[in-house]
Amino acid sequence: MGNSKIKNKYQLLVWIFLAEPTHCSWPKEIKISKTLLSKYPDLLFWKWINLGFKLNSLAYFLTSKGKTLLYNKNKFYKKQKDVKLSNGKQYKLSKNRVGENKKLSNKKLKLFDFIRYGKKKEN
Repeated sequence: MGNSKIKNKYQLLVWIFLAEPTHCSWPKEIKISKTLLSKYPDLLFWKWINLGFKLNSLAYFLTSKGKTLLYNKNKFYKKQKDVKLSNGKQYKLSKNRVGENKKLSNKKLKLFDFIRYGKKKEN
């Protein structure tokens, strides 16, 4: 993505999503990006979207599949943005042991013993 060629937010959408932005119909793509940005104006949302593939045209977002994709991604983006992560308590681990070691038996139970005594016996 050549940042020197991006002069406005409409061009940004073209450079982010198109496979070959230099060989596209710029007036058509700019018109579509204006439509898209009027519906979803948050530029961080557009930068956040990762389709996993590049488009031939932004017209994909005007199809029913594209509209559904944008709606779902925007819904998820807003929910993710609203989640506040708390730092909570941090615990420092030491190399010294705390408490006593518990002895476990290495005796393997057979299936029948496990079914019969599974809850009563300890391993």
